[in-house]
Amino acid sequence: IRKPTVKSFVLDCEIVAYDREKKRILPFQILSTRARKGVTINDIKVSVCTFGFDILYINGKPLLQEQLKVRREVFFNWQLQLHQMTSRRYKNFLTYLSTPVVKG
Repeated sequence: IRKPTVKSFVLDCEIVAYDREKKRILPFQILSTRARKGVTINDIKVSVCTFGFDILYINGKPLLQEQLKVRREVFFNWQLQLHQMTSRRYKNFLTYLSTPVVKG
């Protein structure tokens, strides 16, 4: 059975400090120590990642009125689709996620 393609979505996420060696999320206080201006790649001491925990819309359909259990199922099914993307599409997706939002 072929699942419909995800074309648009809105996730509820947070940025967290992340220990790449131990593969674990660090306390919020660590994130608050991260330098914000005039930083080069070599200066970065605290790695961060986006931690998604809920999906609010998918393909234009609002999920806000659905129970958390239903939204979690949609979220995890969507993640499976994400992992099945080709490498190129996945890299494009990661680039999109790392692009800052510009005020218009």
